[in-house]
Amino acid sequence: MEEYLAKFNRMEMLRCLAIASYKIFKNHGDFFVNGVPIIPYIVHLAILRAVKCCTQDIERCPNDADMAYLFRMCHALVDNNKEELSLDPLELWMLYSYRQFPFQDRYFNAIARTIYLYRDLWPTINEASQIDCLVQIEKETGITLNEIMMYFLGAMACDTGFIFEYGQSDVELLAKRSSLILSQGSHLLFLNWCSGTCDQLLTMNKTQIPPLAIYPVIKTEFIPQGRTDEVYIITSYEYLLQKCTAGIFHLLGGVFDKGGGDNLFRVCFGKVFEAYVGKLLSTSLKSWKIIPEIAYKKNKKLVCSSDWFVLKGDRLIIIDVKHSALSLESKTTGSFSKIKNDLSQNLIKAVKQLDRTITDIQSDQYAELSVLRGAKKFQCVVVLNDTLHNANYIGRKLVQETLGELTFDLHVINIGELEDLLANLDRKQNLFGFLDEKAQYFGEMDFKEFVIRKTRKQGGLHHHSLLSDAYGSLFPYSR
Repeated sequence: MEEYLAKFNRMEMLRCLAIASYKIFKNHGDFFVNGVPIIPYIVHLAILRAVKCCTQDIERCPNDADMAYLFRMCHALVDNNKEELSLDPLELWMLYSYRQFPFQDRYFNAIARTIYLYRDLWPTINEASQIDCLVQIEKETGITLNEIMMYFLGAMACDTGFIFEYGQSDVELLAKRSSLILSQGSHLLFLNWCSGTCDQLLTMNKTQIPPLAIYPVIKTEFIPQGRTDEVYIITSYEYLLQKCTAGIFHLLGGVFDKGGGDNLFRVCFGKVFEAYVGKLLSTSLKSWKIIPEIAYKKNKKLVCSSDWFVLKGDRLIIIDVKHSALSLESKTTGSFSKIKNDLSQNLIKAVKQLDRTITDIQSDQYAELSVLRGAKKFQCVVVLNDTLHNANYIGRKLVQETLGELTFDLHVINIGELEDLLANLDRKQNLFGFLDEKAQYFGEMDFKEFVIRKTRKQGGLHHHSLLSDAYGSLFPYSR
């Protein structure tokens, strides 16, 4: 592969790969080049090889046949990786899930959720008042959250792979079409925050975390003929989305990581995220009683129940919220051993909490829990901020290995799946019945597939009203 790539101009090869990345992103992973199927992982692999092996000294530009041949070699490189082929089948399953499925998530949800959490909800949560997250985001990136979102959406419209700093007229046009005040020079700050040089990518390639997850844009340090400014290349639209949404959580989490003890940002985010789940429930299930966490005395100590209860008659849904279930390395590498280690600290804790809450409700010993006393039927849900692929298979397997057989139905759902589920339940369905059916017949299926199977929406799933309102208030021209 090295000899093959050395025949091509680096900038032109990267441009072609960036176009492939754009087409995959727009088609949610369904893309072919001359009959060769392409997924983001294959393009990312080709980009890193091109950065290493191509040079600017060669003038040859690749055509479709050249790109198809390169992608075949990348597929062969993956298939012949002896280390991967020797992995446990379950770990292989997780590895390839994390190479393909994350890039099929709905980017509208991620953008709108980030806006709502940090801009709209955070300032209203007293327990999170110790941190002004919008100030912290601007301090660390040099630009506002609004500017990050606007410039990301601008990047999504770039189908050539190449992007330059916006001129003054471009910035003024964006400001006019939105509700934002965009500062001069803010687009260059955005590009520099998202980008790394080819040398930085090669250095990062020696780490466990995919380099493009840190630097989804390449700072080429190259000024094309006829221009006076440097050109940037968007190599991964998928990782650029992640950097501008979930990446903010990891960015601020790192800033407040003082080593040992609680991370103040993560503690505050946990309170905000828990409140967000409550907002989703209360705006979607108006005929059900939504009850927050209950504190009660047990053995002379004050203990807390699970985070949310959804009650109607004798039916009760108990929800435990975990704002961070997986490390960044787990999410970007798909390593099953690391995922298992992360879940043993988070999912298992949540299940123990659910089990204790049900036991204490049924014991009829605690006056504080009397509002739940009439419950006879239970469904238990763990809501994760992170996307855990194959969650209801992996989660159940891990819980069974650690805690044994459970006496209640357990569901593991990520926040994007919960948003879609609540937004697309029709009037004849209710959440309890939906969960009960899933537990009986499709227990190990991910909610993403089950929601589509049950709702069968024509023209795609609806967006949750909270997300539509958050997005619409920032970008009124998009309505």
